[in-house]
This record gives sequence, C-alpha cells and structure tokens, in this order.
Amino acid sequence: MPATWRSYADPGGAYRLAYPPGWTPVDRGAFVDFESPTGDRFFRVQPTTDPLEPVAAQQQLERAFTGRHAGDRVRRVRLAPVPFKGRPAAVWEFTFVQRGQRRHGYDLTFRAGRLRHAVLFEAPTATGRPPSGTSTPS
Repeated sequence: MPATWRSYADPGGAYRLAYPPGWTPVDRGAFVDFESPTGDRFFRVQPTTDPLEPVAAQQQLERAFTGRHAGDRVRRVRLAPVPFKGRPAAVWEFTFVQRGQRRHGYDLTFRAGRLRHAVLFEAPTATGRPPSGTSTPS
C-alpha cells in the first residue's frame, strides 16, 4: 500500500481496503462509496450474502441498472466470467449517460467465503460527452 493511502475496515468485518488520499468513504447503508476529491468518480464496495454466482449476479445487476436508467443509453462493453485471485468472478463493463455526461462503469463481483463482493468503479469517459448520433440498442 502506498504510504499516502488510507486504510478502511468495514464495520461488519466483511473487508478491508486502502483508498487514495483525498478520497472520502460515504456510508450508503448496504454499501460504501469512496468518492474522489472532485466528486466525478467513485468506487463502491458491496458485500452480500445472496447465493448468486458471479455471472448470474452480474446479469441480474445489468437488467436492474438498465431498467433504472431507461433513456440513459446504457451499453454493455462486456459481461464475462473472469478469474480474480484464484476465485471465480465476473465483470460487467458498461457505459451510460448521466445528466448529459457519458460515464464508464466497471463492476467486478466474486465470492469469498460466505459472501459475494461487488466492487464498482465509475468515472466520466475521456471526453465526458456522449458521441453524437448514438442510440440505445434494442
């Protein structure tokens, strides 16, 4: 861990991590967001006891997110099984438009013991604006 990073331990004991200087942990109940100093990017850690395997969990999350963001041009970049530290895992990578700004998400989920952990990274895309003429696939 870089010397300037700060440690964080989940109050329930589900995980520990280190986050960059200037970032702020924000407790949102079921999960904690770690927000950048500018507020335009974050990563989220969400442990759960649900029995879903990683790929099924990502598929369910994609359907729910797409439903909540109807009209926000949600596009799948990929949804696939991946290895993570020797454990089965799955990644869902996507883009969408929020308040006129194009954003990129990368969500990794894996099982560790009795918990399934989801870690979401979200930030503006390089341009921050959706390309002209884009549409949501049917």
